[in-house]
Amino acid sequence: MASQIRCFAHVREIVSCVLDLTLNPTAAGRVFNIGSDQPVSIIDLARKVLQKTHSSSEIAFLPYHQAYSEDFEDVQRRVPCVDLLQHTIGRKPVMTLDQILEDIIAWKTKTRDCGN
Repeated sequence: MASQIRCFAHVREIVSCVLDLTLNPTAAGRVFNIGSDQPVSIIDLARKVLQKTHSSSEIAFLPYHQAYSEDFEDVQRRVPCVDLLQHTIGRKPVMTLDQILEDIIAWKTKTRDCGN
């Protein structure tokens, strides 16, 4: 699992792109990848989270059969092509993983401090 590659986008940017697509007549009936095209390994994501939260937690690795069913087949690398999105609405999600994590951590800290 540590070698998996994924792309992460902020929900705010995803929702904004979806709204723009609903207002664009050329998008009707078409299928779009909406997300980041900046790959990161899951191990690097875990390390960033630990670093940004100043956590002393350790990263643990589980065998696939413990994390998923025996017949689960994973795609090791998922990096969407967002060219059609860019062409149709003139933009794509651009927040970096660092920006996304900082926003999530700030939101979670605020909600924790408010007793939620």
